[in-house]
Amino acid sequence: MEVRCKKELQEQFWQLSLTNEFILRQKSRSKWFLEGDDNRNYFHIVINWKRRKNYLKGSQIVRTWVEESSQIKEYVKWYFEHKFSDAR
Repeated sequence: MEVRCKKELQEQFWQLSLTNEFILRQKSRSKWFLEGDDNRNYFHIVINWKRRKNYLKGSQIVRTWVEESSQIKEYVKWYFEHKFSDAR
C-alpha cells in the first residue's frame, strides 16, 4: 500500500512539474512578445536560425538527391500510399 501511494505521489509530482514548466515557458514567450525586446538583432537572429533549422533543402530518394519540392511531395505520397495500401 505504501509503495503504491509513493508511486502515485511521484507521478503526480512529475506531472505537475511538467505542467508548471510548460506554463512558465509559455509566459516567458508571451512576455517577450508583448513587451518587446530592445535587442532586435538578437530576435531576428533567433527567428532566422529557427527558420533555417526547420528548412528542408532536399531529400535522398532512391539514391538520388532531390531538391524540387514537387518531386519530394510525389515520392512521399507514393511511399505512404504503397506502405498502407491493402494489397501487401
